[in-house]
Amino acid sequence: MSGFDLAILNENLGDLPTLVTKQGKKNNSDKNIACFLERLEYFNKKYNLPLGLNENEHINIGAIEIMEKLCLAGIKYIYLSEHSCEAVVPEPMKPYVSLQSSGIPEMISLKGHNEFTVKFLTCRKLLKCYITRRDAGLLPIFFL
Repeated sequence: MSGFDLAILNENLGDLPTLVTKQGKKNNSDKNIACFLERLEYFNKKYNLPLGLNENEHINIGAIEIMEKLCLAGIKYIYLSEHSCEAVVPEPMKPYVSLQSSGIPEMISLKGHNEFTVKFLTCRKLLKCYITRRDAGLLPIFFL
């Protein structure tokens, strides 16, 4: 991947693996769950992420994994979009926009599969770690 300058992830982050809390039936083996939990601990330590603190929070582990892989590959520009995301209104817009959000990724049932809203604040925190670590002509992080 290091031969590329731009990665575009358009409407696919919600389809990546998500750690689901209080799941009624097991869809993954204990081995897979243990692997994801190990990665979760790694991300918490390496990037100082507060993942797993809320016992009801679903965690977009696949989105976090792909963000790290793109950053480690040295991709200079990363475009992320996901219609189903955990929206947060920026402070300057709060007087004009009212938005209800649970603050945690939520399951969306689609035909043939489920996907989860993406918590971009986690992706943003991980990306900021890499922007400050390398001296490249990067565009500033911009979230709509």
